[in-house]
This record gives sequence, C-alpha cells and structure tokens, in this order.
Amino acid sequence: MKLEQIYKNIREKLNVGDKLWADVDGRGKKPWNDFISKLYAPDYEPNTEDEEKVLELLMNYFNYNKSGELGVYLKDLVPLKSKFPQILDPQAQGSTPTSSEETEWVSNGGDYVWRGATMSLDQAKKLIRNAVYTHPAFLRERGFIINQPNITYTSRGDKGFTSFSSDLRGASHFKGRITDAVSVIYGVKKSNPNLVMNPDASDSISRFKENETLYVGNDVKPDVVIINDVRIMAQMYKDARPWVKAVRDDSGSDPTLSQWGDFGTQWAEKSNLKAPSFDDVRPVDFQNITPTNKISSLLAKQKAKYAKMLSLEEIYTEIQLSEVGEGTSEPFEYKNNGNFNENFSYTIYGEVKDENNDKVLAKVPIRLQGMFIKQTIDQEDGEWTVDGYDEMEEYGKFLNVSPGTTITGYEIIFSHAGDSSFGLVNDVKFMFRLMSTIKEILQKEFSSNMPNLLIYSPNKKGSEQIEDTGRHRLYTAFIKKAFPKAEMFIDDQGEEIIFKLK
Repeated sequence: MKLEQIYKNIREKLNVGDKLWADVDGRGKKPWNDFISKLYAPDYEPNTEDEEKVLELLMNYFNYNKSGELGVYLKDLVPLKSKFPQILDPQAQGSTPTSSEETEWVSNGGDYVWRGATMSLDQAKKLIRNAVYTHPAFLRERGFIINQPNITYTSRGDKGFTSFSSDLRGASHFKGRITDAVSVIYGVKKSNPNLVMNPDASDSISRFKENETLYVGNDVKPDVVIINDVRIMAQMYKDARPWVKAVRDDSGSDPTLSQWGDFGTQWAEKSNLKAPSFDDVRPVDFQNITPTNKISSLLAKQKAKYAKMLSLEEIYTEIQLSEVGEGTSEPFEYKNNGNFNENFSYTIYGEVKDENNDKVLAKVPIRLQGMFIKQTIDQEDGEWTVDGYDEMEEYGKFLNVSPGTTITGYEIIFSHAGDSSFGLVNDVKFMFRLMSTIKEILQKEFSSNMPNLLIYSPNKKGSEQIEDTGRHRLYTAFIKKAFPKAEMFIDDQGEEIIFKLK
C-alpha cells in the first residue's frame, strides 16, 4: 500500500483550518480565484497542506480527467458539506441550466443531477413496464420515466466516485451508444448525501463548463431513470402506426401530446423490447413538429424511403471524406463569443436546406470551443511524463522534444447550442459546410500563433477503437487539408487523437 494511502487511513479527517480553500495566492486560475474572493473577501486564510493536495487533485481531474487519488480524499470532503455548502453542496448552485429547470421529464428537474449512460436490455425490459411516457414537441424531451427504479448503477472503472451534471441536456449528449445496450439517463437528487462539489465551484476550476458534481462511490442508487434511446422509441412508433392512422381518420389531425403520452405509457406497460437497432427508425418519426402539423412533402419523401436514421458517427462513414477534407464548401455564418484565458468559443449558425438550396428546413446552431492546454514534457527515471504524470513511451517519442520542454495546444469540442438537434442531422451538404466552417475558424485562430498540438476525443461504440470511428476519419481528412504538416498520434488509453501541428 502506498505511504500516501496509509497516511490517509490513520488520520481522522482532512486538516482544512477554519475555512476551506480561503487562499487567493495566484496559484489557481482566475475564475477559481474570483469564486473564492467573492466567497471570503477580505477574510482570507492560507491553505493547509491537505487543502493544497485536494485542490491539485480536483484541478487535474476537472481539466485533464486524471482522477489519481481523488476518490480517497472526496470521502473526507463529504462530512464538510454542511460547513462549506457554497463550495461542496450541489444544492447551493446559483443557477440551474434551463434544460433542467424546464424539463417535462420529471417535476422540479432542477433539483436533480444527471448522468448519461447505458443499461442492459434485460434491465430496461423490467423497468419500462412501470414507466410514464412523455411526448413534448421536441425530441430531446421525449422519453420513458421511471421514478424510484430501485436499481444500482455501477460506474465503469475504480476511481471511487462518479461524475454527474446539473445540466440535463448536457448529460443526454453523453449517453452511451453501445450496440446491444440501451441508452438512458440516470438522475440523483441534489440532496443525496454522497454528492460533493457545487457545480459553480467545479466550473470555476475546470476549463470545461459542464456543471459537474461528484458522487462518492462507484455504486449509485438513482432516484429516476429516463429511457430515451431513439431506437427504443422507434419500436413504439412502429407499433403506433395503426393507432395514429385511426386518430387521423377520426379527427382529421395528428394525435395530441396528451394522447401520445397515454399511448406510450400503455405501450410501455405491455412492451417486450427487442435489442436496440436503427432498423425501425425513420426520420419522419423524429421531426420537431407540433402534433397538428401535416407532414411536409419533403418528409413524405423521406417516409416513402423508410430511410434508416443515422447518428453523426454513422453519417461520417457515408460521406466522401476526401471531398469534406478539401473544405471547399461555403462556410456557415459564425460569431466569435470572445476569448478567455487563451480559450476561444464560437457559435456556428448551421442550417439544413431543401434539395433546391433555397428554403431553410432547420436551424442548427453549434458551439465550437477551443480549450487551451499547456503541457510540460519531462523524463523521470527514464520514463516520459506530462505535467508530472506517467505517459506512454510512444507519446514521448512522438512529441520528440527535449525533457523540460513546455508545449501548448487546444482541445477542440463542438456541441449543440440552444435547442438544436445536431445529433440527428442527416444531410451531407450540412456536414460539408460545417467542416469548412471549422477549418476556416481554426486557420484564423492559429494564423498568428500556431499551437503545438490539436486534440479531440471521437465518440466511439463499445470496444470500438477510436481510430475506427467515422468521426476520426472525418476529422483526419479535413485537418490534413487545413494543416498539411500535421502528424497524428492515437491514444487509445486516453481515447484521444492528437495532431502535432509543428
């Protein structure tokens, strides 16, 4: 057992003095120092050795996803929640993301934190029998809700804690896509005693604004489960076709939201789910249309084709990557949201048009973020390290720099912005224009100061290697066109693709 662990086992509690992290010494990033200043000014207090250790662990986790011994120390933070709620209690969050406050999935959605994950088909079959179905106009809010499911969710890995977010929409983006498992969202009440970290404090530490809080322990008892896997809902839609036709014949209009809710709840009670598959999924079933709207001629064409709905990852494999890589399509309009601490953020005003390219069918705003990274590459006992952490020997050779060198880079992230259904866009022209836009933004950002590295994390399915994902192939195509000298390193362990630009 490590000496650090033995030391932790023999002492009674963390030594945090009278105030937790009440030291503003310039060591932390500006948002964190601003957060602490607002909380304590002018009565500061030097951090103890224990406080410095835990703060360092939190920074490494929130910024680099390196958990280290954080799980051990979080257990000691839990008893301190009542004494320092503004830092440690998720219920003290100053504002809750709108997607959580206004959700129709559960009442008082802002009182919960969420985690996108998967569950086995057998477990989903049992739970869905007691589900209540909701069918708002927007796809993202449709789903089968099971309150008090009486199950245990076990997080992968052995970090000793599990991450949750108060942003319901954000958590839904991280649902698993394992082929034979069902995508779900787990919800835990913010009052759960095992939760620690106010998301406001987490966001001030992290370079990712994910409204994150941490559940101490690997086993979680969720208070609510939401099954909103489009492949499962497609099974219900398929069974609903005769009923929809009957409603239309009788009333002359589509079923109302309330009627859909009643039908879905009754369907869930008697359902016998089959393995999740895109075979039953039709684009027409997943359009953001109000119940009384008639299906447009374009959607009618899609309906006639019975086209399989594709996730973004699947769309990538269908696109001629060489054409995307050229980046010759007209970029979308975009706006710089401002640069902060060397990070940058843009809103891309994406849109899907009809076949004649003269009518906008859907507006799809996208957020593009570049998160600044600075790494010190060194060697310790002959082993390569990055910021003091052990790394693969191959990575050190790939960087090909002298020990002690500091390099810079950006992690590129793009996601939904506003109420878009980015993950459901099945339009090749859209993807061409999107990649041209990203290419133009990056070339503009790096025109005066080219970073060493460009990093991104492709979504993958199950045990699929990241280099086999469609997203990786798409990114590789356009990056090599935008930056001809780029060299690539694949980190399967960290699930990242790293391009060395110079």
